Amino acid sequence: MRRIKVKPKFYIIILCLLAAVLLTVLGVKLIKQAIEKANQPAPIDPVKPKAAVTVTVNYDASILSENTAVTEALETFVKNQYTAIANLENSDMKPSFTSPEGEQAWRNQAALQLLIDIRLGQKTDLTMKSMDCSLLVTKVSVSEKTVSLEALESSECRFNCSANTASKVGDVKVSFTLDSSSGEMKIASYDRNDEFFQMIDALYQGGTAGQNGVETAMLAVKENCLSKVKENIKRMDSSLAEYLAGKAETYAAAQNPYKRADALEYASTYALSRNPQFLDFTTLGGNCQNYASQILRAGGIPNDMDGEEKWKYYSDAYDITGQAKGRTPSWTSVTGFLDYAQKNTGYGLSAAVGANIFTLEGGDLIICTDIRGEKVHTLAAASLIYDEAGNAADILTFSSSINRKNYPLRAYCYCDYTGIKILGWNE
Repeated sequence: MRRIKVKPKFYIIILCLLAAVLLTVLGVKLIKQAIEKANQPAPIDPVKPKAAVTVTVNYDASILSENTAVTEALETFVKNQYTAIANLENSDMKPSFTSPEGEQAWRNQAALQLLIDIRLGQKTDLTMKSMDCSLLVTKVSVSEKTVSLEALESSECRFNCSANTASKVGDVKVSFTLDSSSGEMKIASYDRNDEFFQMIDALYQGGTAGQNGVETAMLAVKENCLSKVKENIKRMDSSLAEYLAGKAETYAAAQNPYKRADALEYASTYALSRNPQFLDFTTLGGNCQNYASQILRAGGIPNDMDGEEKWKYYSDAYDITGQAKGRTPSWTSVTGFLDYAQKNTGYGLSAAVGANIFTLEGGDLIICTDIRGEKVHTLAAASLIYDEAGNAADILTFSSSINRKNYPLRAYCYCDYTGIKILGWNE
């Protein structure tokens, strides 16, 4: 029988092919394991101590004479609300309202349940170790049976996923109308400048067929919102798995570096306040992108008046010329800045739009998309949150308009996020 002589090179090729197949299978398995791990909601320890929740109501005697019924009603309602949020346990808040099955009661209940359901579905443990809330009453109107008031709500909490860092929220506008017609102080109306309320309001078209119609409509809106956010949670978890598997994209540096330490220091300093050198746009469409642009400026990104894409701030006056005056819409508009970051070439900002969220560092930006598909808010990245195993799990953020400092990204309710990696600037 004739023997076929096989050259050694052939064995090498076969071995290389087998090794390639093995590595591919192993890589797919590792990525699958990372995805499965990332998709697991954070376990909540059933024996974990309940959050310590405190609420105080502050007011000037010149606008609200001492009225324990009013302050007790406010403190009780807000404390019950935040106790539910801090422990992520649904609580029926409707009996606090004058009409427990009415629109106001169900609006609040739907927003509360939406918040809790979203946070329970996240990878990180978004229960709280503590929550301290204060209301500063700024305006009061009193009639025979009702008291209407406006207040600024500030809070400091410690999420269990980042218990070593205080998460702070400042000056959220809230309003109440309290009614004592029943002999007991109840809430006739309640409103707050809050993403969860805004989400419900964006889709709610009004209930039909009386009170049952209100309940059905509100809960349907809540479930619709929840399904959209769950899609975003899946995208975040996939991005996390990609990051943990070492598959996230990397980017080349710009000619001049981004001074992250300076940007991060600025973001922390002005998260809960305003820099008087810049106009506050809170009541002019929102201050979030104005604040984000200031962070980039603090990190060394220069005014850009070259070419078609411009980004500048010299004063609050609107100006799109290439002159050193005024401000461009890209400085204060979320979509305007996103357009600039995507299209700018040559001189000025160099950024990677669409970067993996978990590759972001202090001073990078996150564009938020709401339930209507509109890009409406800008956050600044602070630092990653790590789980007990030392793996990245979430990211702390800063924001303005609704002022937040060291706030977990997964605690929000947006429907999509666009990561913007700031690479520096080019000459």
